[in-house]
Amino acid sequence: MGRELREQIGEFFMPFFEERQRCPLLIGSIVSGIVLFGVVLAVLTVQGKIEPPLKQALWSIWAIMALLDGFLASIAMRTQILPEGIVVCCLPLRFLKRRIAWDEIERIYARTYRPLHEYGGWGIRRGKSGTAYNMRGNQGIQIELRNGRKILIGTQQPEAFLDAVRAAAGKLPGS
Repeated sequence: MGRELREQIGEFFMPFFEERQRCPLLIGSIVSGIVLFGVVLAVLTVQGKIEPPLKQALWSIWAIMALLDGFLASIAMRTQILPEGIVVCCLPLRFLKRRIAWDEIERIYARTYRPLHEYGGWGIRRGKSGTAYNMRGNQGIQIELRNGRKILIGTQQPEAFLDAVRAAAGKLPGS
């Protein structure tokens, strides 16, 4: 089966491993801020302390913030171990997807990392230790590619991730 066809239908096959991660602290803070802003705005509106043009502008700002919050709440990172390799995808922005075929991997292993120090934070980041795909925590899977590049994938389940790699790809160095 050709690679293109496998990529098109690959999501229909059950992965060896799948993990979805969200960033709950960020979402909670944003939701709290938007709710507080809405409550204060509603109270001031009921009390008649806001002039109509300003009131309309503030409610518009609140609506934009609520839509942005909805978008941010939907952001997640999905990692899958498939027969053809590892796929990391930032949801709902599916174009931010990285596929790593088994034959690209030189070495793979679990490690503890320092997100702020090594990569400058969480998300899709480039730093002195390579490229990281992480949402939270400090546990990850380090992948060293044959071309010399390094990729770190954050996970809350490093042992299950590596067990799935062994099941899907057989014995890879460092796994």
